[in-house]
Amino acid sequence: MPAYQESVKKLEDRPDCFEVIFAHLANGGDPFSLCELLGVNYAHFNYWIQRDPRRRKLLEEAYMRQKDWIINRFLAEIKAISFLKVTDIFEKDGTIKPVDQWPENACASLDGMEVIETFDDDGNKTGYVKKVKFNSKLKAIELLGRDLGRFVQAVEVTGKITLEDLINNSRLPSESIN
Repeated sequence: MPAYQESVKKLEDRPDCFEVIFAHLANGGDPFSLCELLGVNYAHFNYWIQRDPRRRKLLEEAYMRQKDWIINRFLAEIKAISFLKVTDIFEKDGTIKPVDQWPENACASLDGMEVIETFDDDGNKTGYVKKVKFNSKLKAIELLGRDLGRFVQAVEVTGKITLEDLINNSRLPSESIN
């Protein structure tokens, strides 16, 4: 059996094929990883989709949902950075908790971490210096505020005003021309 027909058979023999395609793409997956999941060649999958209007429509809908997923994921990441309390990563004695004990928003906010071992003059390890850098909270709040429409970037004014209107409205009532 030719390779294309084998791919089509795999797709059409799978009862949950459309559900898998839709769920995978709508939740942020890409077509290449989808084909790997389904065990088919990408070119065969694409050709199979394009041959049927119903399958094309399903794919388009999945991609529309994917945009929603991306927007929601973006907002979740921005919220995580915006509402991070840096104290959540510290123990009561001031040491940094192990990363696996950090709250999810702290992990999402992490921009970089550096751990340096320290030694005394005899070469014995004395401890660690840990440097943690988080993404800009101010920038995240700005992006979130912009998305929520809290910060106006530009104001559009429409209407028709003539030079005569401006001159007439700039005079005090006692200055009117007779």
